[in-house]
Amino acid sequence: MPVSEAILPELLSLYQNYLTSFDVDNYLRKNKKTILYLVDSLWEQITFNYTGTHSRNHQDSRRLLNIFKNTNPPREDIELLDALLEILREYDTLTDKRYVDTAKVIRPIFLGQLKRLCHAIASHSKLAAISSAVELKNILKEF
Repeated sequence: MPVSEAILPELLSLYQNYLTSFDVDNYLRKNKKTILYLVDSLWEQITFNYTGTHSRNHQDSRRLLNIFKNTNPPREDIELLDALLEILREYDTLTDKRYVDTAKVIRPIFLGQLKRLCHAIASHSKLAAISSAVELKNILKEF
């Protein structure tokens, strides 16, 4: 299993609340830490579940996952790993502490790379039948 089932409701809630938010920029600003927490949890779980190794940081995770991809895993795993690797390329943007308009920085990641990863997770054959995965796939169609 690529990730724990327990993270699916958290991802679902994140996107549901975004959709119902009156001010999406404010929502992203207020939830930057939550988004970062979820991204951290996802890359740590996925890296360990595919490689059997705990990575030291996001760059080590990228290295381990790229090595694993060379073992010719199933297509659905490659799609999930590619989506995660896209987020890890943007990880420094998520953790940047400089004063910037957080919403403008996070929005492309939230609506692009993270959405793609969430869809790959929710569509994975080992998770797709779980109700929160089905709901997550459906809500992601609205973006």
